[in-house]
Amino acid sequence: MRQELLLLFSMLLLLSFCFPATCYCNSCSDCTAKLQDSSCDYVVLTKDISTTGTCIDSPSDVDNKTFDCQGHSTTGDKSGNDYGIYLTWTYNFTIKNCQISNFYYGIYLYDHCEHNTLVNITSNNNNYYGIRIDGSDNNNFSHVTTMYNHQHGIYVHSSSDNNIIKNATISKNGRAGIYADGGSSNKLINSTVCHNTYYDIYSPSSTIFSNNENNTCTFTKNFNDVGYDACTHTCTKGETCHCNSCDECKAMLENDSCNLVLLDEDVST
Repeated sequence: MRQELLLLFSMLLLLSFCFPATCYCNSCSDCTAKLQDSSCDYVVLTKDISTTGTCIDSPSDVDNKTFDCQGHSTTGDKSGNDYGIYLTWTYNFTIKNCQISNFYYGIYLYDHCEHNTLVNITSNNNNYYGIRIDGSDNNNFSHVTTMYNHQHGIYVHSSSDNNIIKNATISKNGRAGIYADGGSSNKLINSTVCHNTYYDIYSPSSTIFSNNENNTCTFTKNFNDVGYDACTHTCTKGETCHCNSCDECKAMLENDSCNLVLLDEDVST
């Protein structure tokens, strides 16, 4: 009998290591608390949620955990400098199946966020950026959509290296689709970056993104796929583009995806 109990205990202990502990949440504060709970390895959002400030605000102890929104939305009130998900100093954290909108930044990875995975993420209609990557390396973004953000779809900044963006749709953002002014050896693969108001992809240096493969875009600076001057494929024409400065209007007139260019305000030079 004693041996049978020891065997049963050993099996239960083994199962506890094999299967992650799943916890469920239904609000921003509840999800943040569950993510910080050491007994929760896999946190699942059970309904659409909304907030008037930052939703997931720099939770601690999320290394090696997963946050699964299950396709539910996280919505802000489009006021203030807030974030849908704000992370700092995280390692091997997975975020998936989330729809984020109406924040200042949809998702912000700030300072030493490394080897994290974001998959099946939509970050649209935010007041500034859909996603900002700042001082963070070796992160993987897969099947990410950023559209209708007031500034850039994705902003890569401040020594952010070796990040991979794959199978993304980055379109119709108010400035650039991807704006990258810091880091090196980042990579874009099998992504569509089209019909953004200014550049589709802009970078002051060709080393920030390199070894890119099989992308679709039209108007770029210091970006190219391997073997091409820009992207492998070009965007379809027919979009109405907007500008509010001489430089922007020039860029839009030279952008092959713009069929009609509209000046939104008086300009002087």
